[in-house]
Amino acid sequence: MSFIKRYDPAKFGLTFALKATITFILAVFLGYIFGTLTGAVYAANAVICIFFIDSLDGTTRHKFALLLAYIALGSLAIIFVKATYSVAFLILVPTFLWLFCVQAINAFSANFYKILHATTMCGTVTLIMLTSLPELVLTDAIFGFVIGGFLATFFRLARFGKYGKFTAKIHTLLLSDLIKMSEEIKEGKDFDKAAETTHKHINEFKAIFEHRSSTIKDAQTIIYHSKSIFYLYKLEDIFHALISLKSYQHKVKDKDLVERVFCELTQNLKELKKIFVGGEVELKNEAFLCVQETQWTLFASSLKVAYDKFRLIKEGGEDKLNLQSKPPKSFYKFVKNFSLKGESALSSLRIATSVTLAIFIALVTKIDHGVWIAIGVLTITKNSAYLTLLNGIDQIKGNIVGLFFGLMLVFGLKNLALAYFVVLLAFIFLAFYLKLFPVFYFSVAFMTAFVMIFYLMQHNFVELVLLRVVDILAGFLIAFALSFAFKNHSNRLILKAKFTKTLNLVSELMLFKSFVKVEKDAIGALQEYKLAIRQSDKRGIAALRRSLTLFKSLHETNLLISNLRDYTKIRAIRGESDFLNDTKIIITRFEMIKKKIDKLPNYFYDDLEDKWFSKDEKLLYILRRIANEQRKIYDAV
Repeated sequence: MSFIKRYDPAKFGLTFALKATITFILAVFLGYIFGTLTGAVYAANAVICIFFIDSLDGTTRHKFALLLAYIALGSLAIIFVKATYSVAFLILVPTFLWLFCVQAINAFSANFYKILHATTMCGTVTLIMLTSLPELVLTDAIFGFVIGGFLATFFRLARFGKYGKFTAKIHTLLLSDLIKMSEEIKEGKDFDKAAETTHKHINEFKAIFEHRSSTIKDAQTIIYHSKSIFYLYKLEDIFHALISLKSYQHKVKDKDLVERVFCELTQNLKELKKIFVGGEVELKNEAFLCVQETQWTLFASSLKVAYDKFRLIKEGGEDKLNLQSKPPKSFYKFVKNFSLKGESALSSLRIATSVTLAIFIALVTKIDHGVWIAIGVLTITKNSAYLTLLNGIDQIKGNIVGLFFGLMLVFGLKNLALAYFVVLLAFIFLAFYLKLFPVFYFSVAFMTAFVMIFYLMQHNFVELVLLRVVDILAGFLIAFALSFAFKNHSNRLILKAKFTKTLNLVSELMLFKSFVKVEKDAIGALQEYKLAIRQSDKRGIAALRRSLTLFKSLHETNLLISNLRDYTKIRAIRGESDFLNDTKIIITRFEMIKKKIDKLPNYFYDDLEDKWFSKDEKLLYILRRIANEQRKIYDAV
């Protein structure tokens, strides 16, 4: 159970895999009824591709349109591959151009890339089918593919209600925790116990959203993923505001006003619960306005933070907030700015060359079912030779284990029809579920199910599945060789691009404009930069240490600026001239770091003690720490 909790703590994958398995069975059955064995194969392919697509961004209508586009493009891919298969080598040029464009489009739209990549898998499956069945019946293939595509689209996107079950559950629970804290705010031990429980729940839920299982999920579980995270962080801010109010309440001499404030605060928290049951929220602020007119500024500032979060959560529930406010990318600008020497072009060239070379080898050598080598390349290739090596080794180990495990089950259960089909369904379920887990476990389940299905379809299944493992090994060798050949220049471009993007977002935080959105983007950029470091093939110790130093300093700076923002908001000093002067120093230092990166003239003060205007010691402590991290970044770039 600890293994499952590590990779799927909220059990999102279980319901997702169950839905995928049911869809798979239904699609294969209908595909076979209306399109014979060919229809069943293509129905299965459509279901697997749609459920294996990582979460698409956008509204349900937008996702539905994208999946319909996949069904249409997949059908065209079947027709095209069937029409050009007889001319053999002529298929290589359009294959290369298609793969290059598919990979390049990822820089413009991740959604389009996912759909086009799935279409590529459909075309590759058609090549495999044609090697076994030259007289492929197009109507059976397309009919089966369309059946599977529509069923998978419906079951993957089907949902009921505005919020998912998990979203409503966790935020209702957190609001109950906060209500308990508000009700017990005058009692020391009871308040501390309620605060400890709330803090525990916040950390648990934040950990869940950090897992991949929260992105490959049943659509009913979390609807509006970004809004769920937004609510979670706003409720955490309310939690910290209650802690501050607990500390400052004793300085307020008007005890009746304090009582009114906490009653109003508790009532507002109860009102926010209505968001998740479809009710209308009515927030009160009479006591809050009275506090703002008093001289107890610290208590008033902490209360203002809480009420500001109330308003944001209410507006989020009424869809007045647009968390995805980035303007859509222009395809014209994307094409205009696309460079054959850039990171995207190099990655596209590498993958297109790898797959085309695999198909070329299969055609020249006339290896039996050699197109499977291309499948190996597509599934193993990652963004670097290092990750390709790790992914390839895990896949090969998983395939070998799955092969032997599948053979054992076939020969052990071949005379027990009912048991055989029950076990087969179990491994189909595991293949969908373990997609969330390390690739080794997924490969074991997938290959086991693959062997058991091939036994039902082919008499010489042992020979065929052994050839599949050999083909995947060949695909790994091709993918790794070309990843290694393209690695050096690509790594430098990737790391520089990710670092520059992260630095720009972290420095933008100092403007304190649209802070929530910019902070969200900065956290995402930090994770991308960290992943780029891990994927880098420049394994030299000095280069690795430099990259890690930059990441750690950017990460620490991001946290410090967030603390600075909260502290200045509570103290109500953000508009003071002394603070504005000090923030200008920090902003200028960020500009100097950027100038150094661009090899432009720059300056960088080492001693800032005589330049700070602020007198608040805690504020100065945060500013000094930010300046210290800036010095580390400046020295490392």
